[in-house]
Amino acid sequence: MNTTLHALAAAAALALAALAPAQTATTFTYQGRLTDAGAPADGLYDLTFTLWSVPFFGTQIGSPVVITDLPVENGVFTAPLDFGADTFNGSQRWLQIAVDGTTLAPRTPVTGAPYSIQTRGIFANNDLSFVGVGRESQISSTEVFGISDNTSGFAGMYVHTSGANGNPYYGYSAGGSVDAYHAVDGATGDWYLVNNGAVRMTVDASGNVGIDNTNPTSLLDVAGNIKAEFFVTPHPNSQLSAFYASGNNLNIATFGGGPIRFITSSTPGGAGLERMAISSSGGVTVAETLGVGGPAVNAVLSSSGGAQHAGYLVSEQTGVWGATTSTGVGRYGVFGQHPSGSSYGVWASGNMGASGTKSFRIDHPLAPQSKYLLHYCAEAPEPLNVYSGVVTLDENGRAWVALPDYFTHINRDPRYQLTCIGGFANVYIASEVVNNHFQIAGGSPGLRVSWEVKGVRNDPWVRANGAPAVMDKPAEFQGLYLHPELYGLPNEFAEHPSVPAQVYQPSSVQSP
Repeated sequence: MNTTLHALAAAAALALAALAPAQTATTFTYQGRLTDAGAPADGLYDLTFTLWSVPFFGTQIGSPVVITDLPVENGVFTAPLDFGADTFNGSQRWLQIAVDGTTLAPRTPVTGAPYSIQTRGIFANNDLSFVGVGRESQISSTEVFGISDNTSGFAGMYVHTSGANGNPYYGYSAGGSVDAYHAVDGATGDWYLVNNGAVRMTVDASGNVGIDNTNPTSLLDVAGNIKAEFFVTPHPNSQLSAFYASGNNLNIATFGGGPIRFITSSTPGGAGLERMAISSSGGVTVAETLGVGGPAVNAVLSSSGGAQHAGYLVSEQTGVWGATTSTGVGRYGVFGQHPSGSSYGVWASGNMGASGTKSFRIDHPLAPQSKYLLHYCAEAPEPLNVYSGVVTLDENGRAWVALPDYFTHINRDPRYQLTCIGGFANVYIASEVVNNHFQIAGGSPGLRVSWEVKGVRNDPWVRANGAPAVMDKPAEFQGLYLHPELYGLPNEFAEHPSVPAQVYQPSSVQSP
């Protein structure tokens, strides 16, 4: 067979005409004319196409493309060829064809069709260092790809996946490895930014933003620390307020003499209620009823992580002020609670006082659901410790009574009281307290005697601080009363008014 071939057109452009269902995105069309003994060929022929790096000899590139029973009509045939994308890397290629096992010569150079080089608005410069869509010039010398549209509105680019649950992304690589990319999760609508292999930011379909948090539940949900350099916003009263960081400190400040106010509002920027205010002099007021599973309270302070104190308040006069405006039973100016009997609901490291009575109050044992039982503390112009017991006299009508081994360390000037039980005798103190013991005498054998000893408190605290029965009022309380109403005087004569003069009440304001 004497065959010759003439190339009519060879296109290196990828994915041009749809020639056959088996074509892929790297298929291009080769069309040629085949003669047999000088006449145009007709019929079915087996053609083998190979790709080479040089016109003669050299290295074959990729695998051969074999097409059997390719129809040739009046010498003309069209063959879809696919050598894969990796075979075309910008270097010159030559096509070699064999017909029914006979290799034809010479090899045909593979050239680009005009629209594969410059296709309807797509520009590539000579060294392929820049590709532009809609423009031919770089915005900067480092730009390798750019898009331009002749519009004053939106112009841009979409990365598209055919599947609704796909994950279109745009990535960045320096040196060949994956450095960062941002993508959309088609299944959820979430957008996320990945850097160094980890999701650094997430914006879910509802607009919540997560920083190092892939499941944000609020408009801004940050997992970790936040550093704010400076943020200033105008205050409704034309005062400047600032929220900024200084070193390791977070600062909230106002400049203009007004308070720092914390406001709640049902609508962003709408009218709201002040819930807490810090005045320019440092006073803090809180006004809000919070349900905490018990009585309604104005503020809740709690500690966690081993913190020793939930709140620490210091003042030159009153560290904690508690007041209730109700006169009903079961109302407390200050309430403390602890579930264990080994600790304290209220503790004073120092003196504790009351202008009223001091008592314990428990559920009445005979009517615990409807009544309280109260017992009151005994009062005296000096602090007293009381010890008591019952002792049985020996055969000599005497008895030694042992007091606690610390008695003489915390008491002085003991006072004694003896009462006979079941009989009468002239019992007396035969020996006062020595080495924490005292002796009773003057009774009959076997007589039981009830005894009581009161000692004036004399521990180191009392020795250092004293326990006066009368004190002068400080200068700021001169002319004032603990309870002026008991003297027929109005509330302004009170050292501590029964209701604070500046009880804080929420006010309706416009949120900043």
